[in-house]
Amino acid sequence: MKGLQIKINSQWVKLSEDFSITLEQSNPLFNDQGTFSFPFEIPLEPNREIFKNIADPWGDINLKDIDRMPAELWVDGIMIYRGVIETDDEVEFEDTLPVTFISGNSDFMDRIEGMNARDIPLDREIKLGYRVKSASTQYSYRDDNLFITIYLNDGVMNYTESNESDPYPIKPYCNVRVCTPNDAGSYNILEPRRPYSGVCFYVMYLLDCFFKYLNIGVQKNDLSTMEDMCRLAFFSTQCHTEEKGDSFSVSWTDIMMNNFMGSSFSLHYDLKYNVIPGANSYKTIATFLTQNFSYSAVNVFATNQNFPDVEMEDLIEDLQNAFGVRFLYDSARNTMDVIYIKDILKSNEISILDVEIVAMQLKKSKEKTIRLTYGQEDDTAFNYDDYSNVKEKNNYMEILQQGQASNDTTCYQDKLTGNSYRIKVDENTGGNPSLFEVGGFRDYLIGGTSTEEEEDEISINFAPVMINDVNGQRVVSEAMSGKEGQQILAVFADQELLSERNASFSLIPGILGVAPSRMMRYKHEITLSYLSDENYDTESAEESPMRTYDAGYCLGIMRGPGSESGIDYTENYDGEGNDSWVQTVANSAFTADSCDNFGRFFDYNGTEQGGVDQSGRFSLKLVAGKDKYPASQAYQDRGLVSKFLSEYLYFLYNRKTVILTVRMTISQIAGLDMLKRYQIGNYVGFINKLSYSIDRSGITEVTIELYTI
Repeated sequence: MKGLQIKINSQWVKLSEDFSITLEQSNPLFNDQGTFSFPFEIPLEPNREIFKNIADPWGDINLKDIDRMPAELWVDGIMIYRGVIETDDEVEFEDTLPVTFISGNSDFMDRIEGMNARDIPLDREIKLGYRVKSASTQYSYRDDNLFITIYLNDGVMNYTESNESDPYPIKPYCNVRVCTPNDAGSYNILEPRRPYSGVCFYVMYLLDCFFKYLNIGVQKNDLSTMEDMCRLAFFSTQCHTEEKGDSFSVSWTDIMMNNFMGSSFSLHYDLKYNVIPGANSYKTIATFLTQNFSYSAVNVFATNQNFPDVEMEDLIEDLQNAFGVRFLYDSARNTMDVIYIKDILKSNEISILDVEIVAMQLKKSKEKTIRLTYGQEDDTAFNYDDYSNVKEKNNYMEILQQGQASNDTTCYQDKLTGNSYRIKVDENTGGNPSLFEVGGFRDYLIGGTSTEEEEDEISINFAPVMINDVNGQRVVSEAMSGKEGQQILAVFADQELLSERNASFSLIPGILGVAPSRMMRYKHEITLSYLSDENYDTESAEESPMRTYDAGYCLGIMRGPGSESGIDYTENYDGEGNDSWVQTVANSAFTADSCDNFGRFFDYNGTEQGGVDQSGRFSLKLVAGKDKYPASQAYQDRGLVSKFLSEYLYFLYNRKTVILTVRMTISQIAGLDMLKRYQIGNYVGFINKLSYSIDRSGITEVTIELYTI
């Protein structure tokens, strides 16, 4: 079997004598879409076995029947590519059928075009806890037997499956401490375990659901070799749920446990009766307290609406740009490999490609600065540039000991961690002068400054979480006495809540057992109350605004439970002689950095000076330190550039392009591994592109675009 042949849907295609195609194969390390797609036309008449009566006006075959048919490209008896064919949305039939052969990542990106993360179903039921829906009781008065049901609001929810410590795959999500401004000019602190705490799905879990939804087998996923990748999560305060299963009973003592609503929970019901018809005079005939009700609950489960509102194409691109990974799809096997580019570039292995070189040409381009950026316009947390009034300090302790004055415009530079700080007073700080970090997520440039026209930009479209130390005043006070205090870190959400913790709601019951003519003689005064840091204005919102707050496309890393986890014991918590034992998480953290402000690295069980093995940890900062103010040795390599991207960015900026015209056999082409470094004659590098033409007689000379350093 000589020359070019094409097989579609397991049948050989009859090609015209002058049929030829030009192929270009690209390296997925350096191009948006690896492998290729190419259009060609197939004669209709000799290929009716494959396409039936597709061109017949009365035929029963349509374009969708042809779309995604499996296809193979063979040359000289060797199958070199396997993929699928696709047709245009509209075809004008003549003697041929125009189709496009799609192989590799091109096929993968076409499959996910327009797919939102929230289109992807969860791969399991994810129970969050249960909601107490109603309280019921009975009462007989005169000839009426009242069956009373009070429907409680959404706030009475026990988040039994909250997670502020375990990574993926132990848990698919985590919960996060949040701080918000309040109406008193200060801020509220919302602990991770609270009713309807935001479901922050892990990135790795979304990817697994994504591949399962597409029915793609994952052969290799190197993401999990970096421990923090299993803790990287989408930040959200939203908690989208659905109720499933039968209702069940919950005792009032369970509701008043410290790890549920606590002892402040109260349901008070005064039932009144109009003794004199027509007169506005009611007397209280019964009073029901919390313990007088039977409570009914139902399990609540997370939904896929807790995934971020982001296109999967964009997420894949951002993961590639931020972490130097590549998603390599094999359309022939319908499998995916996820690899780090740094591992490929670090390899010293060189394969020899023994071909005849016909011609060589060196290709040079004007050098462009490469800018890695979060693309944020914020010039404070991101590209802060006012370093006109700088004071360097050895560490964060020394900066705190300077004190915080509202008129201080100094930029304090921490020589240990490389962090820079200014003082501000606004809603983020609760109205008090407070240190905040500037320039932490600044752009990274290789090649020096330049104009926009002289730059190649690599953009990351997600934002790292912004963190407040809600124990800041105490930390400052302890620093004055030379002590490194315990920071309590919370993600800031710009949504105002009430400073008043006492949440109170007036409820209306459902009544059975009373004739409609007598129903008007009863009056119900029902108050549900409990303490909540998430109290809100019930006149302007039916549910907590945190459940609808849009934090955007935002990522952070779950740093673990803290080293002071333990058991919280409360004696006689309900006033009825019952005691409570609750497991506590002392100081869980969800951050964008791998150390706190003092430079104590997170070790998943608290913090430790200098950290434990940091090879699996990373910061979402692009780089640590500033150009003129570097971080110390132990901290300078914690950013994304050092952890994932330095080899790749160096290669992109310093590469040279050599164009080689060679003679190759089809077996050599079929055996190429684009992830390997090749020596071709005297040249060593990675093949970026491979192009050649094939007709019925065979293959032409091959053009190789080789990237070399």
